[in-house]
Amino acid sequence: MTDDARVLLGAIPKPAVLLSGRLEPVYANGAFCEMLGVQRDDLRTLGRSLKANASLLDALSKTVSKLRTVGRSAQSRWSPAGGDARVFDLHVTRAKAEEY
Repeated sequence: MTDDARVLLGAIPKPAVLLSGRLEPVYANGAFCEMLGVQRDDLRTLGRSLKANASLLDALSKTVSKLRTVGRSAQSRWSPAGGDARVFDLHVTRAKAEEY
């Protein structure tokens, strides 16, 4: 990932994450780390936290599976468990590694 891409994604106020094809985090902005209660730039802990968050992982998996039929990008919604009333729009876009 280029420095410019890191700066751009870091400036996004909403949670944003880049995932590998196996749904492992490659990069996450501060808002995404905060949402999962993980320190920024700790991808190992972030990956464990993401895997432990079954509802988010399931929503991401379902959104990614839509890519087979809808093409390059797909969307869905996710709401955290445990009485959190927030609802997040998930936007998934397939990209080649050399594109970011």
